[in-house]
Amino acid sequence: MEKTTKRIILAFIVGIITLYCSVYGFILYDSHIKGVKGNAYEIKIQNDYLMFLGDMSSSIKLEDITSIQFYENNIPRRNSIKIGTETNIFLVGKTSLEGIGNCTAYLYKDKPYYIQLLTNKTTFIFNLFDTLYPQFGDLAIIQH
Repeated sequence: MEKTTKRIILAFIVGIITLYCSVYGFILYDSHIKGVKGNAYEIKIQNDYLMFLGDMSSSIKLEDITSIQFYENNIPRRNSIKIGTETNIFLVGKTSLEGIGNCTAYLYKDKPYYIQLLTNKTTFIFNLFDTLYPQFGDLAIIQH
């Protein structure tokens, strides 16, 4: 093989590696910015559904919710993450938490509370970025 051909191949490989690293870095930076700005996920109610919108989205029919409980504790330790996004600021995805087990989490890690929402099929654990929500403690337990 000629030196020119080897240089072209080497330049092509270096270009691919550089592109891959740039894309991966952008994805990590984007996740970090989302967590810092408080938009790692959004929670809204629309058309009789509670929706968690983020890197991984979920929707729950309101009539399928069997209980909601507020916990004024730190977030339980994560056993494993099955699919989703985790940074040092937030966790979004299917995971396993100590004392809860398998669940779908939408959590900002620095918040001193979380809300556990149960359906017949799934457990959701979430909290909110906004600091205006400590009044959730007044909810205690809601069941139907």
